[in-house]
Amino acid sequence: MTISNRILTWMPFLPAILLLWGCSASDSSARAMGSSADGDGEYGNYSDSDSDSDGDADSDADWNGDASSDEDDGETVLPEVETKFDYRIPVSSGRFVFIADRLNSKVIAVDSETLEIFTTEVGSTPTHVVPLSDNGDVAVISLNADEVTLIRMQADGSADTVELDIRPDTNALAVSHSGRYVIAFFDALFEADSGAPSTDQEITVIDTTAGAEKAFDISVGIHPMEVVFSADDSKAFVISESGVDIIELAALSPTYFPDSISLFDFTEVSPEKTETLIDPTGTYAIGRREDKAVAYVVKLDGSEPVREYELNGIPTDVDIAKDGTFGVYTVRSAGEAAIFSLPFPADAATSPFTVVDLGERSCGAATISDDGQYVAMFTSVADEEDDEDTSRRVLTVLHRNGAGFDVDGTLLNRDIKGILPAPDSGALLVVHELWRGGGAGLNLPYAYSLVKLPGLQSKFQQLSVDPMQMLVTDDGAFAYMLLSTQQIQIINMDTFIVDVLSLGSTPQAAGYAANTDKVFISQQHPSGRMTFMDVDGTNVKTITGYTLNDQSTR
Repeated sequence: MTISNRILTWMPFLPAILLLWGCSASDSSARAMGSSADGDGEYGNYSDSDSDSDGDADSDADWNGDASSDEDDGETVLPEVETKFDYRIPVSSGRFVFIADRLNSKVIAVDSETLEIFTTEVGSTPTHVVPLSDNGDVAVISLNADEVTLIRMQADGSADTVELDIRPDTNALAVSHSGRYVIAFFDALFEADSGAPSTDQEITVIDTTAGAEKAFDISVGIHPMEVVFSADDSKAFVISESGVDIIELAALSPTYFPDSISLFDFTEVSPEKTETLIDPTGTYAIGRREDKAVAYVVKLDGSEPVREYELNGIPTDVDIAKDGTFGVYTVRSAGEAAIFSLPFPADAATSPFTVVDLGERSCGAATISDDGQYVAMFTSVADEEDDEDTSRRVLTVLHRNGAGFDVDGTLLNRDIKGILPAPDSGALLVVHELWRGGGAGLNLPYAYSLVKLPGLQSKFQQLSVDPMQMLVTDDGAFAYMLLSTQQIQIINMDTFIVDVLSLGSTPQAAGYAANTDKVFISQQHPSGRMTFMDVDGTNVKTITGYTLNDQSTR
């Protein structure tokens, strides 16, 4: 059915990165994956940027389907082609939805209950907004002012603000789990917005403690690729092309210089052919090389040398469970998943791995559900010489069974492009590759599948256009698909029934305000437009014109 709507509003956007498999949402506003964004903030479609899907330390270079060869192992392995998305979304904190108005140097806050609009003046060219709490607190970076503004909304809609100077050339923000710390750094993904930096090795760490806000400038390794925090917010880690910088947040001072460590000898291997992860406790760096059948592990306190565990083939992916209890190396050439428990054994000579035989299934990439009960796997690599090859259509799922895993799988209707697990681990959203063939009733070019866990019952849903973004609510009850046809699909994740909401203009991004249980959709409009609705697609309201201080509600 089609749901009629009234209308809602908003404006330019804030950068965020989420990746198509192995992706996770670190904020409180639901799970999402989205479209590519051009430098001017306009939204494109899915883009294969050949990046690591975990948002980890992989670089874009050389993930182009070329073979990696290990002369010692005598093995040639095609890398998985993982899809990375850059999209700009409004963020929610408390009952407010925030958007950076870069043209007018303001941050706009919309009350998701009353649709009242509030504006706060900030530095020139604000771009990236991140939530600091569930109480209406956010931070925003202003590119042309070289500052971060902390905004704390009050009950009456007024805002308390604190401005802190940051290093020039920084263009993105990373926020710790508690929201106490924010790090401004240069992210190459947003170079089109900010311009090329004179250096990308200077960051600013901000302590946002109310009444005691401080900023510390720190030098780090070359070409930072990701900033992560330990679960207890005691440490921050900057993963770069020279290794991992370890920032002890309690030890920050004006003269602080971080220790660093590396899994790899970069005189022997290019950083672009490595991947580095940090476990949630901040104890280990864990990684792989594209050319070695080896798992690499090092303790971040530097207390022991790098451990090298032999695998039965070159790993094409590595992932760690959200709770930090285990991880998995995917070894496509051996048809195996090498599961390791955390923490690692005290004795480096003791193998940490339990090998799961995947049979004839080809699996090169994996993502672990939030509860750690499922590992969803697939491959993006096909046998080009076999016209009947269906390996890219196979979804393989490992289901935790006590200390081990059961292996199950299903053949989907099309090649798999990426996987998004629902936060409640009750289902998977699987995006398919572009369809270039025919077939009665199955000839629309784009599609996705909904897959139940643990039974693997699936529903195949076709689309006439490439989806721009997918969003799942925190409880996994509803999902949303943004379409360039001025529509949003509303997916009931219990029944897999899909309804369609028509919008007044083309959607740009969607988000979820947990405090008010509202979904919001920003749209392309010269004066700003945003639509709010209940999670089931009812009670739809749209505001238009708030960037011109000319609010209208329909």
